[in-house]
Amino acid sequence: MDSQHNGRAPSVTAIRGRIAILVAALVAVAALAATSAGASTRGNAAAKRPPCTAKALHAGLKRGTGGFKASNTRVLKPVRCVRAWAAADVVVGKGNSAFDAVALWRDSDARWVSVDRIKPCNRHQVPQKLFKFACTTS
Repeated sequence: MDSQHNGRAPSVTAIRGRIAILVAALVAVAALAATSAGASTRGNAAAKRPPCTAKALHAGLKRGTGGFKASNTRVLKPVRCVRAWAAADVVVGKGNSAFDAVALWRDSDARWVSVDRIKPCNRHQVPQKLFKFACTTS
């Protein structure tokens, strides 16, 4: 019995109204939970990325297959990072034998790893914002 109806049972219309309010509230809570989970996931992915710095990229020269030795290569600023990819101008060697080049790195377990540019560039795996610099210059 519903005390608001003077001892009478609530009408079918009143019950439907309460169910509609309950369903709307559940939908709102589910939408909020999904939005929060999505933001949390994106935040964690970004937090796991290695820093976009010349120092971090230089450390990545020791790992991977990019073909540059950390001992005789300087990473020049500015470095460019887009999602899991990074590229930078580098100077290889010293003195009159030094030359400029472009190096490419890929994020691997929150660390930069140098990669040979040929395959990722030919397969268009490098993000569009980074592609021209990383893949069309030497």
